[in-house]
Amino acid sequence: MTEPKKIKPGRVDGKNCEYRSGSHRVPKHCSNEVEVLLQKNVDKAAKKQKKVGQGTQDKRRTIIRNFFSDLFYLKFKIASVYNLQQKHLKAVFN
Repeated sequence: MTEPKKIKPGRVDGKNCEYRSGSHRVPKHCSNEVEVLLQKNVDKAAKKQKKVGQGTQDKRRTIIRNFFSDLFYLKFKIASVYNLQQKHLKAVFN
């Protein structure tokens, strides 16, 4: 008989959770607003006056889309991406 696999505490990559970040549907109006924001700032660096590479752009796009997916998974119904509040950030990051 084999022992059950022990789960490591504090995993942040979702391996111990049934829900996968980014798997929930985002309403079309919010999805469109996110795309507009991403296109405006597609190659801007966060701190310096330089452009970022394609890999960084792809990672940003994935993270931001997953954030809004998680927000709607948690049953928050925001009318616009410009209406984000601190409670939304806390809910997703907790």
